Amino acid sequence: DKLLASVQNAVTESVSETVKAEIRTYSDAVRSSESVAQFSTETLKSAVKSAVQEEDRNKNLMVFGMSEEGSEDLSDKVQEVFGELGMKPATEVCRVGKTGSKEKPRPVKVTFSCASTARHVLLQARKLRHSEKFSSVFIRPDRTLEERAAHKLLIEEKKKKKEEGELRNNHIVKF
Repeated sequence: DKLLASVQNAVTESVSETVKAEIRTYSDAVRSSESVAQFSTETLKSAVKSAVQEEDRNKNLMVFGMSEEGSEDLSDKVQEVFGELGMKPATEVCRVGKTGSKEKPRPVKVTFSCASTARHVLLQARKLRHSEKFSSVFIRPDRTLEERAAHKLLIEEKKKKKEEGELRNNHIVKF
């Protein structure tokens, strides 16, 4: 859980730094009269689009491990999971990905009205481990492809350090 929180913080900081860098680039270009003529509105559009997408993702969570039936009321199933956490937030829900494997259900994308609600649900998500009915359900932040790849590398590094005996109770131990 601490690792997840640190990864979330790292991802948030990274995205924030990227947006700030893009805005700085734009600001520098505007200040410089020579650059204004060469400055492309595409760069500005890209920076704004990136910031908006990040804000939208902050309102989303992904729910994994929920069984999938043909005629399911997905909203009720998600509300039942959140009820187990003692919460009843207003949400929009949909399954993502291609239909296919019966063994592995598709994840559910849950969109909240604000990012703070999503963060609060994420903080409470660990309670599902102790639930009899939802012990196989996991809630994760909505990440971009790049963020998922970076997170996967961090998890692999953590496993490697744990196997080598450098990690105890999620802390690196050096002698």
